Amino acid sequence: MLYFNQASAYEIYDLQGKLIMKSKKPQNSVNVSKLKSGIYLIKIGGEIMKFVVE
Repeated sequence: MLYFNQASAYEIYDLQGKLIMKSKKPQNSVNVSKLKSGIYLIKIGGEIMKFVVE
């Protein structure tokens, strides 16, 4: 689970640039438990951050 300080829409991409998940509705968290192990990028609130799913 990813948690955010501020509710915001988000987009999650794999490292090849493929869009994996997105939400236009502001959220405070995202359930990433169904993602395969790997490294992902999340675009949220005008920022891009990297996270790892094990």
